[in-house]
Amino acid sequence: MVKVILVSDSAILSKKIGIKLISKGYYANHIFSSHLVNQNFENFVSSILKDAQIIVFDHESTRKTLDTDKVREIIEKISKISKNLIFISSEKDLSIIKSWSLMGLKGIVDSSLNSDDLSERVYEIIFSIPISDNDKRKHYRVKVPNGSTAKIFVNQDITLLGSIFDVSAGGISVVFKSDEETNSLISNKPYSSQLDFEGISISAKLFLVRREEALCGFRFFNLDDRQLVTLSEYIYHRIIEDTYNDTLISK
Repeated sequence: MVKVILVSDSAILSKKIGIKLISKGYYANHIFSSHLVNQNFENFVSSILKDAQIIVFDHESTRKTLDTDKVREIIEKISKISKNLIFISSEKDLSIIKSWSLMGLKGIVDSSLNSDDLSERVYEIIFSIPISDNDKRKHYRVKVPNGSTAKIFVNQDITLLGSIFDVSAGGISVVFKSDEETNSLISNKPYSSQLDFEGISISAKLFLVRREEALCGFRFFNLDDRQLVTLSEYIYHRIIEDTYNDTLISK
């Protein structure tokens, strides 16, 4: 899937956009603008921005916290990483906007929009950018800690109980006790399920799309918007936690 990095000093706005993008099949991560001009975070920044295909830069929040030279430095840095840049800004100076376009600007989103409309507009611009992607996965998956449960209701008499291995906005992988249990499942047949992990409870229709002995992969079918947002928010938080914990601890 396409890797999108959100560069902003607003964690709330980045979260809103990140959840939207993850629900649509993109990988989304966030880095604070100030980290890009702090030498103590060079390795940290490099690890997050590596292979970024699209960068969304919150110009508006950044110029409220950093001086003009620092903002310019950030723009120069991100333009060397990706030529697919989206700015959130109220900038009206055409000469400045033209200079951005020469650095890879693909679109500007009006910073005065409410967060829902702003997130939707960012997604629309990202969707319009043609990117060749060799990763055939449609959604980014995160592993689920031990203690999760998945109930798959095969029929009135049979309910399979397994442990969730990983989850994405598009589906889940479940480990059952044995491959004998999975033999009762039929590919591409819808099954009702109850999924519980880390305080999240999801009731969803699932299709079996992959079976490897006791491990089965399922795709969600007609997941409602509320549950899709819940899953996407969980995945976004896991990405942020894993990134910051792994990278900062190893510094």
